[in-house]
Amino acid sequence: MGKQSVTLRKRFTFSLLVALVLTLLPQFGMAATVSTRSLTARKKSQKVSEAPRARRRLSKLSRSRPRTTRLARTGTRRRRYHERFTASSFVDDKCEVGCT
Repeated sequence: MGKQSVTLRKRFTFSLLVALVLTLLPQFGMAATVSTRSLTARKKSQKVSEAPRARRRLSKLSRSRPRTTRLARTGTRRRRYHERFTASSFVDDKCEVGCT
C-alpha cells in the first residue's frame, strides 16, 4: 500500500500540474499584444514655412534690432578676492627688514 500510494500521489500531482499549465497557456496566448508602431498616418514635420514676403520682412526686422554687446555681459561676472603674498617664506629673520 505504501509503494502504490506514493506512485498515485506522484501521478496525481503531475496530472494536476499538467492541467494547470494547459488552462493557463491559452489565456496567455489570447492576451492583447501591444504594438509600438503607430497606427495613424505619419504626421508632417512641425516646421513652419513662411511666405517669401514674410521672410523678407522678418529678416529686415531682425537687422533693425540692436545688437547685444559683450560689455553688457561682463558686468554680471562676479569678482572674487584673491590674496597675494609678496614676502618670501624662505627668509630666516623676517622682522629685520620689514617689521614696523
